[in-house]
Amino acid sequence: MKANAQENIIKTGITNAFFGDFNLSYERLITEVSSLHFKIGYFNPMASFTLSEKVITPDEYTFIKDKGGFHTSLEYRFYLSGEKTLQGFYLAPFLRHFNQKVHYTDMIDGDKFNVNAKMSNFGLGAQMGYQLILAKGLTFDFYFLGLSLDRYAGKLEYKLAQPRSGFNYSSITDNIDKTLEDYHFIAKNTTHHVKTDRDDVKFPFFLPGIRIGVSAGYAF
Repeated sequence: MKANAQENIIKTGITNAFFGDFNLSYERLITEVSSLHFKIGYFNPMASFTLSEKVITPDEYTFIKDKGGFHTSLEYRFYLSGEKTLQGFYLAPFLRHFNQKVHYTDMIDGDKFNVNAKMSNFGLGAQMGYQLILAKGLTFDFYFLGLSLDRYAGKLEYKLAQPRSGFNYSSITDNIDKTLEDYHFIAKNTTHHVKTDRDDVKFPFFLPGIRIGVSAGYAF
């Protein structure tokens, strides 16, 4: 390894920002042809330049507030060229985690309900990409062909906006199921946990994931 070779890179996502994802990555050289890559970010789709409220809001719901969510991932990169450290084509198995919270309202039979939506996931996958280090350490990371399998844990908490004693939350379960029936991968896994003051709707499911984009940073 050359004495002046870069061993660290700090990057931020360029394309991610268009979707309301603001992240920071740190990559550390482990061997001449491998590295560890750690990313952490904040995701708020309502801060996106391209996504709209309609995209993230089911037709039956009225959007109130997006509290944002955090995500993190860890990669072990193998560089295939073997010529320059932290440069060239790479393959990278990765783990990732994500969580998100959104507040809605929903009208059912004349009653208004506050709906607190929570979503989290754990994913395992592999990424292919190409990293380029230019003069003075300017770095571009083009990551593509990133595929994963993600397990999601979703939850909707339904509560009356104006609580009243004796309300039977079992009476709204069919309406909620109808709201979710267009999302087949969710509807078939939906379970209701009815309590005296709310209905907790849970829906675990698996979905394939994809990662693609460009990051820019500084190598040192």
